[in-house]
Amino acid sequence: MLEGLCLELRRAADAMPVGSDGDQTVYVGGGGAQSDLLLSILADALNRPVEAAAEAGGESVALGAALLAARGAGVLHDFAPVASVAAGQDARVFQPDAGRAAQYEQLYRRVYCPLLEAATPLSAELSAICNPGLA
Repeated sequence: MLEGLCLELRRAADAMPVGSDGDQTVYVGGGGAQSDLLLSILADALNRPVEAAAEAGGESVALGAALLAARGAGVLHDFAPVASVAAGQDARVFQPDAGRAAQYEQLYRRVYCPLLEAATPLSAELSAICNPGLA
């Protein structure tokens, strides 16, 4: 389950632009950020460093959503000033392991993406069967 979650997060991360400073670090918060195992798998699946603030609670998730909204609205163009404030906190950083990252890359490209593409029409069929009034 954790690996499936991390591979789906990889799909989302692939669609996001890298910061203007070239920083590849992924900053995480919320309940899942309390799990070292999850963050280690995520670093390997993304093949990028993953950083969680020591206090990675719900407030950090709300702050992240607000920052993304501000960037989308054109109000904020760079996360660097905010990242420098967050950097003052104790953080846990997970670096990807090259061997595991290579294996996740193969799983992602050769299995996960093709499986997702093949399952998409079946998901629509399942929804139509389970929710006939919505079709």
